[in-house]
Order: sequence, then structure tokens, then C-alpha cells
Amino acid sequence: MSVTPREELAARLDSARRRKNLSIRAVARLVDVPAATVQGWLSGKHAPTPALRPQFERLVRALGLEGEVQPEWLDVDRALGTLRSGDTPYVGLRPYATTEERLFFGRDVEAARIATAVRHHAPTHGLVALVGPSGSGKSSLLAAGLVGRHCAPGGLLEHRRGRVLPVRDLTTHPDTGDADLIVLDQFEELLDLGADRDATLAAVVDLAARVTVVLGIRSDAYGRLAELGDLRDALERPILVQPMAPEEIRQAITGPAALRDVEVDPGLVELVLADTGAAEDPQATLTLLPLVSHALLMTWGAGSGQRMTVDDYRRAGGLSSAVENLADGIVASLSTEQRRTARALFMRMVGLLDDRAVRRPVALASLSTATLAVARPFVDARVLSTTETQLHISHDSVLRHWPRLADWIEDGREQLRVREHLSRATRLWVDSGRSPDGLIPVDRLPMFAGLGLDDSTDLLSPLEDEFLTESRAHFTSQLAQERRTSARLRRGRALAFGLTALTLVLALLATGAFLQTRQVQLDAQSRQVANQASTLRDRDPNLYAQLALVSAALAPTREARSSLLVATSLDVPTRWTAPGSSFATTGPGGSVVQVDGAGEVALWRTAVHGPPDVRFTADPAGGQLFAAALGRIEDRLLMVTGGAGGYRALWDVTDEPTTLADLGGAGTLFGAAFDPTGPRFALAHSDGTTSTVELWHLDRPAGPQRLGAQTFDGQVSALAFTPDGGRVLTAGTRDHIGVWTVTASGLEPADPIPLGADPGIRALSLAISPDGSSLAAGLTSGQVATWPLDGAGTTPPRLTSVSSFWINGVAFSGDGSQLLTGDSEQRLHVWASDTMEHLRGIRAPAIVQSVAWAGPEPMATLVDGTLLHWGERSSVLGSEGGRIYYLAADAAGADWLVGTDQADAVVELWGRPGNDRRLRLPFPEGLAPSVATAMTPAGDRVVAGTTDGQVVVWDVAGPVPGTPRTSRIAADENLVALDVSPDGTLLAAGLYNGRGTVLARIGADLSVTPLATLPSEVPQLATFSPDGRYLQVGIAAGAVDLWDVSDPEHPVATASLPTPSNPGASAFSSTGRLLAAGTDGGDVLLWDWTDPARPQELRRLLGPRAGINTIAFSPDASLLVAAGVGDYLWVWDLTEDSTTAVLSVPAAMGSVHDVQFLAGGALIAATGATGEVRLWGTDPDAERPVLCALRGEPLTDDEWERYLPGIPRIDPCSDR
Repeated sequence: MSVTPREELAARLDSARRRKNLSIRAVARLVDVPAATVQGWLSGKHAPTPALRPQFERLVRALGLEGEVQPEWLDVDRALGTLRSGDTPYVGLRPYATTEERLFFGRDVEAARIATAVRHHAPTHGLVALVGPSGSGKSSLLAAGLVGRHCAPGGLLEHRRGRVLPVRDLTTHPDTGDADLIVLDQFEELLDLGADRDATLAAVVDLAARVTVVLGIRSDAYGRLAELGDLRDALERPILVQPMAPEEIRQAITGPAALRDVEVDPGLVELVLADTGAAEDPQATLTLLPLVSHALLMTWGAGSGQRMTVDDYRRAGGLSSAVENLADGIVASLSTEQRRTARALFMRMVGLLDDRAVRRPVALASLSTATLAVARPFVDARVLSTTETQLHISHDSVLRHWPRLADWIEDGREQLRVREHLSRATRLWVDSGRSPDGLIPVDRLPMFAGLGLDDSTDLLSPLEDEFLTESRAHFTSQLAQERRTSARLRRGRALAFGLTALTLVLALLATGAFLQTRQVQLDAQSRQVANQASTLRDRDPNLYAQLALVSAALAPTREARSSLLVATSLDVPTRWTAPGSSFATTGPGGSVVQVDGAGEVALWRTAVHGPPDVRFTADPAGGQLFAAALGRIEDRLLMVTGGAGGYRALWDVTDEPTTLADLGGAGTLFGAAFDPTGPRFALAHSDGTTSTVELWHLDRPAGPQRLGAQTFDGQVSALAFTPDGGRVLTAGTRDHIGVWTVTASGLEPADPIPLGADPGIRALSLAISPDGSSLAAGLTSGQVATWPLDGAGTTPPRLTSVSSFWINGVAFSGDGSQLLTGDSEQRLHVWASDTMEHLRGIRAPAIVQSVAWAGPEPMATLVDGTLLHWGERSSVLGSEGGRIYYLAADAAGADWLVGTDQADAVVELWGRPGNDRRLRLPFPEGLAPSVATAMTPAGDRVVAGTTDGQVVVWDVAGPVPGTPRTSRIAADENLVALDVSPDGTLLAAGLYNGRGTVLARIGADLSVTPLATLPSEVPQLATFSPDGRYLQVGIAAGAVDLWDVSDPEHPVATASLPTPSNPGASAFSSTGRLLAAGTDGGDVLLWDWTDPARPQELRRLLGPRAGINTIAFSPDASLLVAAGVGDYLWVWDLTEDSTTAVLSVPAAMGSVHDVQFLAGGALIAATGATGEVRLWGTDPDAERPVLCALRGEPLTDDEWERYLPGIPRIDPCSDR
């Protein structure tokens, strides 16, 4: 790669600095610029602006490099001139306004998602929260996306009248006009309103009772806001801002320019994408969007107006330096006095929240003419923004990415702390009607000593300055009065005044400290971490689980405990990290080796569940290792590894790793394997155009001897021995797999195996089953090819489409029954190797490089260097085929979980641990399944309904299901609900089209005979009581009816329990006398039905706000779970006299159809709109050690800083 003139100059400057033994900070002091600016110059990252050229020239002279500097630096003054004209389609650091919808590109999907969520959760009124980190584009999404686009004609909310308001305006300017959708952006400012907070919050709640209110909340304030009771419901189900995909960033770059008929260099688009890191980690864009917008603004201003180029972008400073270059350039253009004014102005617009710098608006009316003149160029450059009445810093990114401002803040931090206390005291004084009792003796308290004198005056608002002046005048008068009294009285009064003032100040400080007490702070942090974890749920389950553990370790909040249970529903892998891309393979005795991009090796000699037994550097040059193999020769564990630069070597890793032989040569090693039958191994390497496969013999006295080699065209990608050691297979060449016969003298070419795929396709990975019967290859077409090994070459392969990307890894399980695949689509799949039936899908957080089996557990290495291995059993039982609406199980939930898949016309049975069978029971030919399924409590029979009034019964007690029997129990009726009595002899069936519930007898011969029909107005669910004597039926008319069915041919109605709306779900407890129902309106009701004729309502449980589809008691009746349209599992502890849910677990199923307790209440199974059947744990305390055992390598320092900024590092798995 060529070195640019800027980089060459930077290297020369830095070398000169080092020769003079000057630190970066020493140089910064020498030339009077921030240290970060000097660092940028010396690294070549950015250039000095014209305004900073005097300081840069001073640096050059100080380093003795006069005459050697001839840079072509960016002319920022020209860029500013372009920006001042206003003719720019980029808005820079400030958010998009509601009127700038045309300029708002790349967020169509996200804006529509938010609008849909608002329409769903608050269609006419109510509170909805949008939560995201600073820099995620919340304000723009709410203003330009939600209000500007979707509250306009053609939008998803086109009949709504939207308006954006600052939260502070609710108390000072409460008029919202005719708007019926109010956006309160930067709602975290509520926390800084002091005495006005409660009144403002009350105004928000009052407003939400009449109109829809959408809160824009910065994620680091989420936890503290969740402490406020009036907001809790809205914040329990926040809308989380999603990151922009690379294609969306492309639209944001090119779309605005296209509006002005300006072209954007493709190279510029790719460079911005690379700078954001969006391709590798889309989550990174959540904090960079304002910087991207600002860099594009500066690039636009620096360009010709015809085309935006890479050179324009680099001259503007790129993503990292555009803010700094622009802001420092403006400061440098000011006079000395104006610089002092600028510093004071910015410090007035900064406050502290939990000791972290945050933006604060200032009133325009409070600023002098001279200050406004200084502010103007910052406003023109979008560093500052204005409303009709206020001036404020455009975005938090200015605080983070302008080193000069960071230095100002750090230097004045103590003054800012004092001003925060003074600000609270000022508000109390104003609220008291400016009473003298609200003044404080500022000069007698060390905290306020010197405040208002010299430079500190610049930090104060006019109101704070007035308060300070009045306090000094008042207590100066009091002091004079004291001096006119006797010494005794003077001492007494001084003490009284001192105590009064101290008491007032302590009260003021206590008001601010209340929310900062240790426990409240931990609770807030716990909720914040749980919220952050939710963004990783689908992308990286291991990181999700680790953040859930941290959340629970900080405080046992409901959010934390719920997040632990979410982790149990995910396929959480154990992970081990390594630098760069990595590859892994397994060897004898359960050994595993991982090689990585830094030439390092991690070795597990017996199992991969703990840290590696040893880590060591194999390639002393630190080159990328691409292949490794393990083999046991006699009593020694040996390893062959190699990679780039011709490195390859044989190691003895039985004990301390020792190099046995250097096998190096030309090319890069891509394949290695030990002969399973003798002391031989094979290597395959390539120079990119030709490849070589080598056979080596191990002779202990003489060392490894190369027996022979064969060269062929193309780049080899994998190598494998057949189990009998008679052949070596190679992958990588187009259209076929290479075959080489092993002879005493080396390798001989044999007939290749055609891939049977489209021309030009290559195999990237190979696997041979342990018994030598089957061959599998992963192809560049996204297919897996499988053959009987003996017929490979003459028999066409079975081609199974797996992915739209390359299949990078294939591996057979130890018994050969399953095939594991990994691909560039970040997916792993498990297949039945004989039929290629899909058994399991796993999502990886990055591209899969290689796969293997660690015993019965799938294992993979990723392009980012991570090694992951997953448990043998998945928490996702079903994700194929159609949706399953109802679940059933045996009484103990110990043997079977059952559901009907209407799309495939089968009943699915999943066995629990200890019963690993999975059965698929097809419906008899010609029958149309309904959604209803039931199982006898003994777990020996399955009953399923049809859409024409018939039921099908299977006997599943034996090892093989018996022949099903079909019986008609109703005339052409859709059976929507089935339940079997505790003794297994009675069936209750709800008729969807009719108005009744059928009672029927189940015979020993599987026949079903109708006995009676209960009059039921559109029955919802029907279930038997624990003793089988009673039946409860929810009916759409808004009631739960109780029936005595002790005589099933003559049932008797005993009671009808009214519900606020249709009871979509109802159930008896299996012990005790409890009955629960959930309604379409989100109500959850609990009755005691000890007296079946007069059940008593115990309480209504709080939490859900959307329709309930399912409700269930745990076997011991200690827990109640309800779920439905809101896509949450709500759990109440019935041993406590409380109506509040102890857990609210996001299901991520779109909508939950049914839940079922399993394993004696230790697990919950759920099915939903996504088609998945998923398992959750029910006890967060019991799940914590399980998750700790799974985590593998803890969060790295970089991950902690990225996901948990500001939270001190802890080990969530320690016994703290």
C-alpha cells in the first residue's frame, strides 16, 4: 500500500518528536492546542485547518523541520463558506427536523417499524418509549421519520397530527395545539428539572390520557427513568433503536447528494462504511450517525459541487476528525477575548448528570450581543443549534469528539459540580417566591467559596447570578446585624444561622443524592444493562447472557431476572476468543485445537468446557494459521499446523508443546490430516494458482519423512483421509473433488469425484463419516453435496440447498448420524445424515470458518477468531413447518410435549431429557387438522382434532406409535380446544363454528363416543379440574362458565364468572382451588372456586396491556404465567399477596399462542407466530450458575467499554 504525503510527513514529525524526547502532552502545551489534535497531526489521521496553521508551523519549527513541510491541506474556510450558503442536503450534527423528511434517507424500515409499534401500543392515547444510545438517530427518527413521514399523507399514521416538543415546555408552554401525537424528545432532561420534575411528569401522564405521547430516551438514562412509577409500564416494553445496515448507510450517503444532482464516488461510500465498521459490527453505527452526517456535511462543503470524492472526505478529516477540525478552526479564527467568551458559552451549555458531562440549553435572551456574535459561526457550522428561544450543543458527539471542549470540561469540572448544587438552590428560591428564607450563606460554606468571582461568573445563568447576589447581600446584612448584638447573642445567632444554612444545603444535597444512593444507582444500572442486552439477543446469545449476568449481579431487578430467563431460551454457546480469523478441529480423546490469525494455538487435551490447557505461539513470525490436525501416535499427542508465509510444523503437544520438525516451504497451508490407521499425515498447500498435496511418514528416530507429493491446478481448501487410510481427498478445484490413492511410496492420482452442481462450483470443505460410508462437501453454491463413499464418482450426489452463501465447514457427528454445516450467512445447521432432514438451526455472531463436533456438541470457529460450542440439546424445539397454536403435555411435563402442525398435517412430539425421541404422527389421509391437540395425563395417548368434527387418537405408550383411530364427535365442526380428564377417560372439545362444548368418552380401543354437548357461546378454552369433576369453559360473550361433569351424560352448570372482555385463556390450578382467566383486553383475573357455586374473585393481576392468548399455573400453583399479543411472558408469584408481576420476559415470537409448564415447573414451553417452540427456565436464581458455566471467556475490556460504559467492572459469576 502506498504512503500518502500526509502520512509521510506525519511519520517525519513523530520521529522528530521522539528524538527530542517530547511527550504528546508536552507538544500540545508547546503549541497551545489539545493533545488529541497533536495526536491526529502526528498520526497522519487529519490535517491542521487553515486557522490552526500558525500552531502547526510553531510545531514544525520546534521540531527543527523548517523547509521540509509542503502539505496540501484542506481549506476549511472554503468549506465553511459553502455551508453558510445553506445549500446543503446534509444536516451535520444536529437532528433532522420534521420539515426535512425529503433529506432523511436510509431509515425507511426503522421509521416504519417505529410507526407500526406506536400504532399498536398507543393507537389513540398512551405512552410509548423509543430508547437508544446517544448517536443512534433517535431525534431524527422521531422528527423526520415518525412525524414528518408517517404523520403525513400516505404514512402509516396519516390521520394523526404530530408535533415535537422539548419536555421542559410542558410546564412553561403547555399548549399542544390540535396535535394528537406528541413527541417528547430528549426526555432524559426530566431528571434534571429538580423541583419541576414532579409537575412535568404529572403533565406527561395527563397528556398521555388524552393523546399518544412518544418519549425519546437516551439509553444511559433508561434505568433512572424506569424508577419513576408513572413511567414503568411504558418503559417495560420500549422500542429499541436498531442499527443501520450497510445498505441503509449507502442510501444515507448517496440519497441527499442525488437530490442536488451531485455524484458520490463509489470509493467514498465504501470508505465511510469501512470507517463506521458497519460491515463487521452493525451495532457500532448506533453511536456514529451524527459523526457520519457531519463528515458528509464537511465533505460536501469541501467539494466542487459536482462530485463528492474520497479526497474531499480525507481533507475534511473523515469520520474521526471532522468535528475537531471544524470546531478548532472556528476557535482559532476568534480573537483572544472571543475565545474566552466561547469557552464560557460552551461551559454554560454543559452540565453534569451522575458526574458525566451532558448538554444543557441556554436561553437566547440571557446572552449578550457579543456572546451571540461568537456563537454565530458555531451555529453556521452546525456545532451549535438554536430553537426560537434556546441555544444548545447540537449533539453529544461534540462532547465526545472535540478534544478542546473535553479539556475545558475537565479543567472546570469542580465548578460544574458546584453550579449543579447552586442551580438546584436557585430553583427552590424561585419556587418559594424569592423568599429570603430560600437564600443561603454562600460565602460561609466552603462549597461555594469564590463562586461568582472572576471566571466562575461566566458559568452562571442570569437567574443563578441574581440568586448569588441576593444571597450575599442578605447575609452581609445579617452579619452587620450580628455585630451590633452582644458577644453571647452573636455567637448563638451565628451558630443558628450556620446550622440553618447547613441544614438547608444538606437538604438540597440530599434531594440530589436521593436518586444517587447506592441501591437506587445499582437498580438503575441493572435495568440499563438489561436493556442493552436486549439489543444482542438475536445477534450474539453469549454476549446477551453475559450482560444478563451482569445486570442480575448489579441488582435483582425484574428486568435483570427476566433477562436471565431469556438467556435460557436461547442457544447460548460457550466461547473462547482469539486474535484474527481462527480454525479448529478435533482429535483423539476429545482433544480440540484452535489456530488463529496471530500464529497462536489454543489446545484442549480432553474437553473444551474449560479454558484451554495450553496457549502458545506456533509461528514465530505471527502469521495467520489456516489449518491444524491432531493425531495420536503410540502414546504421544501430535499436532500439524501451518498457514501463511510457508510456515508449517509438526509439534508434540502431549505435555509442554515442543516442535518436532519444520515442514515449511512455499505456499500457504490450507489442509492437514492424520492417517487414522498408521503413523502418517497429509498436507495440502497452495500458492494461489497451483496446489500441492503431500504424504508424510512418521519415523521416530529419523523424524517425519515426505513420501511423495502431487501438484494440481487451483487452490486447495480442505483435505481428508478415508477411514481405512487408503485415499486422500482434496477440495478446492472447480467442478470436482480430487482423489489420491495412498501407496507405499506416496500418492497416486485417482479418478476425481464430480460435484454434480452448476459449472464452476468448488467444494470448500470435506467430511467423511466415521464408518467410511458417506462423503459430504460444502460448496460455493450454498449447497451441501452428499454421496455414499463407495459410489462417489459414479453416483450423482444428493444436493441440499442450505444457504445463499458459501458452505465453509462440514462435519459428521461421532456416530455418523448427524451432519453439521457452517456458512458465510452466519448460520450452522444440523441434519440427519441419512435423509438430510433439518434437525436444528443455530445463528452465529459472525461468518463461520470451520465446524466440528466436540463430543455430541456442535462447535464452530468464526471469522473474528471466536471458538463457540453449543449444548447437545437446543432450547428451540421446533422452527420448521407451520405454526403450532396449542401445546399439550403429560401431567408431570416429564415425558412429552405435543403440538399440531397444520401446514404439514402432522402432530409433533418432543421428548424431554431422558426421552430424546422426536415423533411425527401424520394425520390419516384426507383429514384436515385443526389447531387443537391434547394428551392424556399419563402421556400414553395423543388426541388431535380436525376442522370437520372428528378426532384422531394415537397410542404412544410403546416404542413405536400404534395405528391411529378416527372418531366423529360433531357434525362438520372445527374443533378448536381439546382437553383430557385426569383419569384419561373423558374428552372436552370446543366447537368453533357452533355454540357448544362436546363431552365424549375415550375407550380402551381409542374410540371416542360423544356423551353430551354443553351450551357455550363461542367457546375459547375448556379444561378439567384436578379431580375431573368440573369443567371450565371460557366463552366469547365475556364469561368463564363452570360445569359439574361428575355425571358426564348430564352436566350441570354451577356458576358463570363475568370477565371484562372475551376470556381468550382460562385454566384451573393443579393443586388448591384457583381459577385464572386472561382476556382480549389484557386483564388477568384470579378466583377462589372452593365453592363451585359461588367462586370469589381474589384479585386482578397487573402487567399485560394486550390480549391474552394463554394462561397456565405451575404444577405447585406457586406461579402463574400469561402471554399473548404483547409478546411477553408475564409471571406472577402467587405465594405473595401482590398484583405485580415478578417477571416480564420478552418472547420475541411476534405473538405467543400457548404456554405449558414442563419438568415439574422448572421449564416453560411456548409457541408463537414465528413458528418456533421454545423453552424457558422459570427460576432465575437456579439459572445463574448454569449460564456462568456456559459463558467461557468473560467480557473483554473492549466489550465492557462498548456495552457497559461507566459501570465499574465486576465478575458476575463470583460469589460476591
